[in-house]
Amino acid sequence: MAKKKKVDLTPTQVVDNPPIDVAVGELMARNFNEFSRYAINHRAVPVLYDGCKDSYRRLLWAAILMYKAGTLSPAETLVKSVARWHPHSVDGLDGTMALFVHSGVFVGEGAFGGVNIADGEMDPCAALRYLHIGLSPTYHKLLADLMKEVPMVESPVGEPEPLFIPFPLPLSCCLKSDVMGLSSVRTVIPSFEPWSLYQAYVNDDPNLLKVNSNINIDYANSNLKDIWEKGKGKITYYYNVTPVNNGVLFEGDTWKFVPNWNNEKYQRLLEDGKIYQQDLTDINGPKAFIGVVPGARGITQNDVIDLAKEMYFTTINYQIMITSDESAKPIPLKVWIDIVFKNYVDLLIKANNRKIEECKFDISVQEAIPDFSNYVLNVNPKATDQEIAKAMGYTPEMIKALNGKTLATLRKNSENKEMMKSIMDSLQKRLNNLMSFDPIKTAEEIIKQM
Repeated sequence: MAKKKKVDLTPTQVVDNPPIDVAVGELMARNFNEFSRYAINHRAVPVLYDGCKDSYRRLLWAAILMYKAGTLSPAETLVKSVARWHPHSVDGLDGTMALFVHSGVFVGEGAFGGVNIADGEMDPCAALRYLHIGLSPTYHKLLADLMKEVPMVESPVGEPEPLFIPFPLPLSCCLKSDVMGLSSVRTVIPSFEPWSLYQAYVNDDPNLLKVNSNINIDYANSNLKDIWEKGKGKITYYYNVTPVNNGVLFEGDTWKFVPNWNNEKYQRLLEDGKIYQQDLTDINGPKAFIGVVPGARGITQNDVIDLAKEMYFTTINYQIMITSDESAKPIPLKVWIDIVFKNYVDLLIKANNRKIEECKFDISVQEAIPDFSNYVLNVNPKATDQEIAKAMGYTPEMIKALNGKTLATLRKNSENKEMMKSIMDSLQKRLNNLMSFDPIKTAEEIIKQM
């Protein structure tokens, strides 16, 4: 048997660059700071111009690309496609997907989970293979055309992705749930009903803010002005509680919080058999009932009402942080809305100007049909594009558009004066509408649908 060849492990090359002499502590601090900066700016904190975390934006971009009117895609397919731009695992995106469905950004078929008001536990979202989702028609109308105006950048994976998603308001402020960022920078962003955000913005009045769910704000005990002007403050929320049938009924959307069922007095009365609880959740929303046990002594409906007041309030402290130019910083809510809204209006104007130029071009093509038809049908049927351009003075773009029409169509259009007039009238009407475009009014109509 042949002997194995001995491998020479002696270095054969001299390293040109010697090792850098850095203290371990300094190296650890440098690496930690680099990781922390990345985690904050690309994972934990929303971006200035759209209010999306990077994972939000990539999930939305995937849904925009896969959108087909009236159809839904397998959730597993859509979520996994995010890996085209996302350098991390996509396993955690099922929660974001479910939040988008509950918030109306996506539409879906299947069980997308939620919080059970009766026990405060999260009902999990079904496995992705059982779900179908897609961008909602409302958000497709809101986003699709404006995506043409958004700069594209290279993603960490390499494929191009949009720099931002064109929203009229920061998305993080319009979802059903508050958005939190888990990193060295504490971030908790409050969510509100979109139209109330806009009304607060145009009137510069934070007291016009309303919750984007079926619970209420205790304005007297909240610091809405601080959140509005400083980006930091507290909001106190409470459920709808109604006295009924010798007890009280809790009603409300549970994305913000659930009643404090761990309340000591409540637990003691429950254990003593003086009160009982029922889950009455139905298609109209989460509900829970606390009633007095028939025959129980020492407790009345008023006692249960007083108990409910201790359980159905909560206070959440907020701090709005955004990332811009690779750095995270606090921002007042009204300043954030102002930047995002004005950016959206600018995009609407750009998109409308593009449509105006396209419409003017279509008019010029339509006007050129009679002369072009006569030239290519009667004067010089074998003319090249260069000869047509020289003879008629047309641009290459016009010649391409005119050549895209069949000879039969050209002949029909040039001979049928009524058809030509109808087409021109339609184009002119479209141009007039585009010229009278009001971007602010358009943005307002879009926000009302969010």
